[in-house]
Parts: sequence; structure tokens; C-alpha cells
Amino acid sequence: MRLFGIEPHPVVAQTMLRTYVCEHCDAVQTAMAPKKYRTGAYRPKTASSAILLLPAKVFDDQTTSRLGEAYEAAWQKLTASANPLADKSRAASTRELLAKCIIEMGRRGETDPGRLAEIALARLEGSNPP
Repeated sequence: MRLFGIEPHPVVAQTMLRTYVCEHCDAVQTAMAPKKYRTGAYRPKTASSAILLLPAKVFDDQTTSRLGEAYEAAWQKLTASANPLADKSRAASTRELLAKCIIEMGRRGETDPGRLAEIALARLEGSNPP
């Protein structure tokens, strides 16, 4: 498993959400962990430089579900079209790019799964010419 992201838990104080991606099957897993320094002490209320780089917006359950639907639809459409970006050698990086694009569009307010999938695929194709 490869660490994909860390963000503050939206409900539980002094807790972080760590998202991991399996490099073999692209499965995603999220685990809760207490906020700690390397020494094991809890962090003070000031934000570290790493925390400042994390996204400030947290999605509600409905939006998260729609983003997930868009991601799955985009990936299925990509694999069904036998696109070289879906080959095993490029699948992990392609899935990561799809997810990042969909999350960014979600931050901008787009929540329609169909439009999110279309936009993500168009950007992916535009960034990877044949």
C-alpha cells in the first residue's frame, strides 16, 4: 500500500484520515490516526507546513458518493474503449490523475457524475496526446 493523502478528520478532533492505494490492484483504503509529532506528542493547534498544503474543503456524504460514481464511470469508460492509458503499466497513474481531476472539479462545485466523468476524461486525453 502506498500513502496517497492525509487530511484532517471532518468530525473527530485530533484525528487525521490517511488514504492508501494498493499498487497491485488500485484498491483504496482509509484509516484514522491520531495527530502526532514524530516524538508521539499531539500537535499543537498551529498548522504545520504540510497541513497547509492539504485541501481545505471537506465533502459531505452525498457529494463524496457522486464523486465516487464519476470516478468509477470514467474508469469503466476508459477501460471499455481499450484506451492505452488503462493498460496495466499505466493504470495506477491514470487512476490517480482521474481522481485528482474529479476531486478538483468537485471543489469547484461540479457535482453531476456524468459531467465530472466527461471533464476528467477530456482532461486526461488532452494531457496525454497519442
